[in-house]
Parts: sequence; C-alpha cells; structure tokens
Amino acid sequence: MPRSFKTIQDEILVLRAQAGDAAAFEAIVRRWLPIMRRHAARLTGDAQAVEDVCQEASLALVGALTHLHDPARAHGWMLRIVTHKAADWVRRQRRDRQLTRTIQNREPRAVPSDLLSESESHERAALIRAACFHLPTDLRAVVSLYYGEGMSVAVIAEGLGAPSGTIKSRLHEARAQLKALLERNSL
Repeated sequence: MPRSFKTIQDEILVLRAQAGDAAAFEAIVRRWLPIMRRHAARLTGDAQAVEDVCQEASLALVGALTHLHDPARAHGWMLRIVTHKAADWVRRQRRDRQLTRTIQNREPRAVPSDLLSESESHERAALIRAACFHLPTDLRAVVSLYYGEGMSVAVIAEGLGAPSGTIKSRLHEARAQLKALLERNSL
C-alpha cells in the first residue's frame, strides 16, 4: 500500500520523539488528537470522558513510545491505546453505575442528551448512535473505526491487533445487534 506524505511525516515525528525530541511528541499529539477525540467520543459517548481518555492515552504514548519498533504502525498503535483506555473508562462507568444502583436502587442512566440530535432529519442517526452504546466495547470500537473514521478492515485489523476475519466478524455481529436493538425500540 503506498504511503502518503502525511504518513511519512508522522513516521519521522515518531522517530524524533523516540529519540527524545519533546517538540516532535507534542506535534504528534496535536496531529492525532482530533482523531483520538472522535474515536473516544464514539466509544464513550461522554464529553468529559473524551478528554480523560485522550489524556490517559497521551500519557500511555509517552511511556510506551520507545517500545514501538515500526514507526509506520504508530497510527494504528495509537488507536489501539485509545480503544483500550476507552474500554477501561466504560468498564469503570458500568461498575460505578452498578454500585450506585445497588446502593440507591436507581434506574440505569439515560443516553446523554447531547448525543440525541434536535433535528428530526437526524433522528435515525441519533437512534443508531444511542444503540451503539449498548454494544460491547470491542464491537463499538470496530464500528467507530469503520463507519466513523472510514478505515478499511485491513487498517482496523492492524490497529487493533486482530486478524481481518475477526474484524469482519465483529462488524457483522455489531450490525446484527444494532438491527435487533433498533427493531426492539421501534416496536
């Protein structure tokens, strides 16, 4: 697969950051932060969580950048770190919600209102986004990268460290679960 100029620039920045160039690391984070934020937002659905997840991912990048042997894989590697940090956040939230419900006997939290579009023309998209938060984290990550970032199955597989067949299976399973959720909610 031919590499783009941007990809080569990223590789050079990664090599410079690995050599201890703090400005190069800052440049990497500035370039990747919008992608990290979008991915984290799709996985968590919480604006505050996006910043927390991205900060945790950035700190993890600092600590682990020296262990990356192939700078060409840095972008996918970064997305994997964001996915793991978002999954950690989701697990903590579920645990906290379960504890809160147990203690206070409360109903589960509703989908955040900022996820639901106010425009009726976007109602279906809002329902799909809301349904995505009921997917397991591994399926939600694949849906986010495939539909949200427009990445190919091969790129997602490399980024998440899974075979292409597994990514295809997860996409198929996510679609099936989303269809069932949407059908159940439209009744």
